[in-house]
Amino acid sequence: MRKPSILLLLILCWYTSQLPLAAQVSQFKKSVLDSLEQNRVYGVGGLSFLLNQDSKAELFALADASFLYATRKHTIEWLSSLNYNSTDEISSTNRFYSMIRTGLFRNVHDANNPLLLKKKRVFAEPFVFFQWDENRGIAQRWQFGLNAVYAFRSESSRVKWNIGAGLVYEKEDWRVFSREKQQAFDTLPPAFKQLIQQILGIDSRGHLLRDNWRMNFYSNWFYESKPFSVNLFVGLQQPFRTPFEGLPDIPFYPFPKKKFPRVTAEISLTYKISRYMSLLTRYYMQVDKGQLTQFVPDFVYSFSQGIAVAF
Repeated sequence: MRKPSILLLLILCWYTSQLPLAAQVSQFKKSVLDSLEQNRVYGVGGLSFLLNQDSKAELFALADASFLYATRKHTIEWLSSLNYNSTDEISSTNRFYSMIRTGLFRNVHDANNPLLLKKKRVFAEPFVFFQWDENRGIAQRWQFGLNAVYAFRSESSRVKWNIGAGLVYEKEDWRVFSREKQQAFDTLPPAFKQLIQQILGIDSRGHLLRDNWRMNFYSNWFYESKPFSVNLFVGLQQPFRTPFEGLPDIPFYPFPKKKFPRVTAEISLTYKISRYMSLLTRYYMQVDKGQLTQFVPDFVYSFSQGIAVAF
């Protein structure tokens, strides 16, 4: 009776999902991060089938993967997430992100066990982040950043908490029009098309290239009590300049003199069902009012359920 029950639970969690997500929370459990071994690769991947509610109900898939490698002094982590919608003709909900971050001088040897690595309280964390998001008109978003991270350690072995603060240089390529309007824009007479380019400050593709510096703050909290584990990420990125700086002061760009922070939160919960497999539930939300295009929502949220496999 036990095996059929587990199988039924897997099937239910695999298919009863509702929304897409993509963020930067680490999928590695606290127990893994606390017992890193030198020169070993750790990995975790997840797969879910989701019902998107961004604008209308559509079924699509979410796949993500993370890898972690620890050297004698440093850690290197790669995170990626892909949302693929096979039912939407213009693929407006397809999105992808990838991030590489390094914990410089984060590790020291454990005197009691030479194979294990202890974590320092303070370390540097450079990172590179890439995002493509059709739903929000982001053709490319690159971020190059450096954080200073402080690692809190609770007397309870079940909790750990990292907080980081730093700077981010952001370079973006925005698609100003929705896909439907973009197709119409591409068919305009050259003279009329050039006039629209001058008014909106866009290129011949209807894209807007921008860059900015942002302050970056985040908190990452880990809790584990087998078979459950919880990872919580909250981040804030405050721009130094308004995203609309230097653009025409027209209603098409609604906030020419305001700098809105980008706030992101994500929680990941897992329930371990075997040595390598866990049930995964994730909730994600982001508030980003400084968007450069009118068809982009300021607030998005996501909820997903699926299966995670670790090795």
